[in-house]
Amino acid sequence: MSSKARRQLWEEKNMAEALRNVRKKKMGWQLAFKIFNVPATTLRRRFKNNCNSTKGDLGGKRPVFTREIEDQFAQHIKDMEAKFFGLTLKDLKKLIFEFLSKNNIKKPF
Repeated sequence: MSSKARRQLWEEKNMAEALRNVRKKKMGWQLAFKIFNVPATTLRRRFKNNCNSTKGDLGGKRPVFTREIEDQFAQHIKDMEAKFFGLTLKDLKKLIFEFLSKNNIKKPF
């Protein structure tokens, strides 16, 4: 799959309805995934594992910071820039590394 590929273009409610119809034997696999526009492999996997339609992550790396902390860093960078003391990329990396170390947050790098 290319890096520009988009994942999970289907809706959870459609997957839940397709699972419900397949479990009640109202329709087969092929008809269910065509009508509800959901991937056949995902439908089969969820049926096999007896999964309900739960929203999960789409993969990739997990964020290190919460949204709030990330916004605080962004505001700090903007404040420093407004005071004509811009941070270089090296300075920013050092600042983030120190923050992670002092707060005992696991570093993914």
